[in-house]
Amino acid sequence: MGVKVGVFKPAETGCESDKPADALALLAAAKSGQTLAEVCPYRLRDPLAPAVAAEREGVTIDFPKIYGELKSLKKAFEILLVEGAGGILVPFTEHMTYLDLVVAADLPVLIVAGNRLGCINHALLTERACLTSGARPMGIILNNFVGTETPDALSNQEVIERMARSPMFGTWPYNPVASPGRLENREREIAAAVLSALRMMES
Repeated sequence: MGVKVGVFKPAETGCESDKPADALALLAAAKSGQTLAEVCPYRLRDPLAPAVAAEREGVTIDFPKIYGELKSLKKAFEILLVEGAGGILVPFTEHMTYLDLVVAADLPVLIVAGNRLGCINHALLTERACLTSGARPMGIILNNFVGTETPDALSNQEVIERMARSPMFGTWPYNPVASPGRLENREREIAAAVLSALRMMES
């Protein structure tokens, strides 16, 4: 769509330091020209909350450093996509959550919930946490991250759309890279809606 997008995942856990799958996927998708260190400064071995994984490895996650790097990247790109880890209230440092980072950096929040049983609670609780903390939820996307539909999958979007204060951008189709049946038109529709909402919030 012609937008220069930067990516940032402050911490990734459950990975080898040179093979953080999420950060590498972000880099491949954005084609931003960033280095892996710029995208993901903390890469931790144990599959735990970043604060816990860092403590086990004797690593101190420097919140002011992360905040500074985030602000620099925001200036370098038209849009900076910051990916969390496990949910907005996951502890990022000993005393700070991802929500604290969101509020400090004044980031609009795009809520992405796996389209499965429990996602209504997940999406609405995340929105409520943002609203009560002064963060700005911009909208919600459901993600069909597995190839099979559960009985609730078809109704989740309808229920969240009815109950949430934020707009529902739609359900992202299941599309592993090897799938010949990618629903690219649907993806583009959702991306366009997100971009439009973001520009309205920032204007």
